[in-house]
Amino acid sequence: MVFLQGISHPLDPVTEQARVLLGAAERTSRGMRSLDQLDPERLNAYLIAIDDLEHDGDQLHRRVLAQLYDFTAEHPAQHMLRWKDITDGIEYALDELAHIAHTVEGILLKHA
Repeated sequence: MVFLQGISHPLDPVTEQARVLLGAAERTSRGMRSLDQLDPERLNAYLIAIDDLEHDGDQLHRRVLAQLYDFTAEHPAQHMLRWKDITDGIEYALDELAHIAHTVEGILLKHA
């Protein structure tokens, strides 16, 4: 999306937000590998990690939006809209990974 928007220099909080998304994706990948064994210890660690990362992502999303809507600095409307699209997309992806974790939690509880 950054490429499509023609962005050459990312905002620092958005870079942090992308790192959180990468961490959540990596944890989800490892969690999915633990799912076939239904290892409660490893899956609980995955669920806790995703919950923490999703919380961090929410905080970063709010920080980016606050920075974009800070009208003490001069932001062209197009700049603000581009970054809002990007940060909303990252937040949506994090929410979807959290949704996967909730589904895994349901599977784990069903087989406990």
